[in-house]
Amino acid sequence: MTGFTEASALERGFAAVYDKEIAPKLQALAADRSGLRHRTRRDIALIGGAGLLGAALIPILTDEPLFVSLIPLVIAGIAGFFLVHRRRKTWEQSVIDTVMPTFCTFLGDLRYDRDGPGRAFVTPFETLGLVGGSNRKTLCHGLSGHHRDTAFELAQAELAHRTTGKNSSTIPVFDGLLFRISVPTSVPKPIVIMPNHSLSMEKVSGYLGLSGTEAATAMTTGNSEFDQRFKISCDDPEFARSFLTPPFQEALVEIDDRERPSHRGLAAVRAAFDEDTFYLALSRHHQVVGLGPIRLEHPKPFLKVGSLMAADIDLQDSIHGLFEDVSLVYRIIDILHGHSPHAGD
Repeated sequence: MTGFTEASALERGFAAVYDKEIAPKLQALAADRSGLRHRTRRDIALIGGAGLLGAALIPILTDEPLFVSLIPLVIAGIAGFFLVHRRRKTWEQSVIDTVMPTFCTFLGDLRYDRDGPGRAFVTPFETLGLVGGSNRKTLCHGLSGHHRDTAFELAQAELAHRTTGKNSSTIPVFDGLLFRISVPTSVPKPIVIMPNHSLSMEKVSGYLGLSGTEAATAMTTGNSEFDQRFKISCDDPEFARSFLTPPFQEALVEIDDRERPSHRGLAAVRAAFDEDTFYLALSRHHQVVGLGPIRLEHPKPFLKVGSLMAADIDLQDSIHGLFEDVSLVYRIIDILHGHSPHAGD
């Protein structure tokens, strides 16, 4: 288990706090995990043994075809997988619950909610077209607070749409972070900022009240780097150009730079201003996990704490990522207030 190395101004002083308040608790959790690993290995062995016994008894006690003997093994494999998954999630949450109170206290006016906000939190993101429509919404790991007396809230979201009918399926819609940040001055005209390659003007035109011709012509800012990555839709282009200041454009490009490499080269940022709120949808890539020939994808975790079966807990990268996410919010608020970017950047 390693200590914490400060990597930005916003983190200054956190190493001492980590060593004093977090590290001792993690050492205790590591000791508890040793026993949990032992119990998990024992339970997996018992489940596997039961599967093997069932597979051996079926051809002896019944006249079923030989392939039926594989059923107990399949059931045992599924049971073992879910056992490990459930215990891993419980273990990860125990580490998160250890880290987050200290993290929030260190930064001041910040609160953590493991369950996140309610589903209504997603509604304006869907209305503005920043994420697709979904009927399966999972929100968790919410953070809320104030910076420069400006309220903000963010949460991890996993959105999907479940189709109905005989061949129903679940289609992933969005995995990542959703941000809501208050705007110092209310915006009279909604401004929607989408990736240049995937802008769907039909999707946002109805909300913006644009005609088909107007919706087909997205405005530009004159910033070639920004315009290459993003398209802006607003029924008052001059207002949008004056409102989206160069520092804000630069910040959005840098956010995209930070996330794009881990997002398979695709733009990860969608944003909008509407009335007194700035909305940001930040996609986070899926991590691929191999189980033999099987490849499973799952969203990037909120706080990567290491495998349940691993020897050490190393939170360095994850905690740096938390500071980066909060620093991102601070920087946007600073820019909206006309101040220099927060020192945490």
